Amino acid sequence: MALIGACIKPLHSNSSSSFLKHIRTLGLRAVRSVSLPLGFFSNAGQSVLRNNFRSNILEQKLSSTVPTSCHGESNPLLLLEDANFPRYDEVGAHHIKSGISALIHQTEQNLLAFEKDLAASDTMPAHLFLKRLETVPDALSRAWGVCSHLKAVRDSEDFRLAYDEMQPQYVALSLKLSQSVPIFQALKAIRSSSSWDSLPESQRRIIESEIQEAELSGVGLRGAEKLRFNEIETELAKLSTQFSNNLLDATKAFSLRLTRSEEVSGLPQSALSLAAQIARGLGDAEATAERGPWILTLDMPLYLPAMQYARDRSLRERLFRAYQTRASELDEATRDNTPVALRILVLRRERAQLLGMANHVEVSMATKMATPEAALALVERLRAAAWPAAQRE
Repeated sequence: MALIGACIKPLHSNSSSSFLKHIRTLGLRAVRSVSLPLGFFSNAGQSVLRNNFRSNILEQKLSSTVPTSCHGESNPLLLLEDANFPRYDEVGAHHIKSGISALIHQTEQNLLAFEKDLAASDTMPAHLFLKRLETVPDALSRAWGVCSHLKAVRDSEDFRLAYDEMQPQYVALSLKLSQSVPIFQALKAIRSSSSWDSLPESQRRIIESEIQEAELSGVGLRGAEKLRFNEIETELAKLSTQFSNNLLDATKAFSLRLTRSEEVSGLPQSALSLAAQIARGLGDAEATAERGPWILTLDMPLYLPAMQYARDRSLRERLFRAYQTRASELDEATRDNTPVALRILVLRRERAQLLGMANHVEVSMATKMATPEAALALVERLRAAAWPAAQRE
């Protein structure tokens, strides 16, 4: 399970973009190292080249507008275009269905308008095409990114229910975008045009990568194969969410109450203060950073300093074992991610074969500079270098 778990990561832990862009534009993206098939834009779209180009892309907006309220109430998910940063503190579970539904409808209209314009144009100039391509899903991308982030860091039953209700609709639209034949044909038309060699390198890189990502998203499939591909993607999205939920539940389920100062020896003041604050919140009204009691959890603000600075070896071992066995066969059966991970692996293999590849490794590596052989060799070098230290410890 440990090896499987290393290969199956929840969506929010995987990003190659800059921090600011990751916060603002998580959403309709094709991230092949996780199970969610979220959209059209490629890994190259997260690169520095695209970040540099983005400032020009967003200058042109579609004429259609998105409502800013639902049922008379202002919805912060519909106001992201007007904010420098998402209003995380204002977003509640009750905003998700109304906000995402409105944005899905608007994005569908944007896509239809874009495809209509492409049909009416022999070859849309590359700079105009890329502006429109970026703009079509922008509002929905921002809003869904906020929902995904909050689900990871401010998890609640209401938030999960609202998120899970909207996810199938979001995935369906993601597939519609990634499998848009008019967009795919326009990308190839630009690549084969006489002006291709004169385009800036950044634009050529983006277009090449978008073509590749469209192919990996099943744009070339037809009939029963396309139907099955989309069924797999929908199930993978659900499994990815279930995997993340189990991991969050396992993390929240663990706590360790300490009462003796020697147990927390070495911990920095910030960690002691946080551990005492948690203890007060759980009923130890007199808890202080100096005298305790202290409650440690598996959340990073406490787990990392404990593993790095705690002098008590047995404490580090206990925390390490608890962290490494979260949502595994050694955890509660209801949180065991083993069957979830195995199902993800089966579906990824079937998806790869539908795309004409042997396995998911080939799909994942198709958009990367490395090869499977080079990646495995690196892992083996790391293992060999770390093994002596691991044996000593």
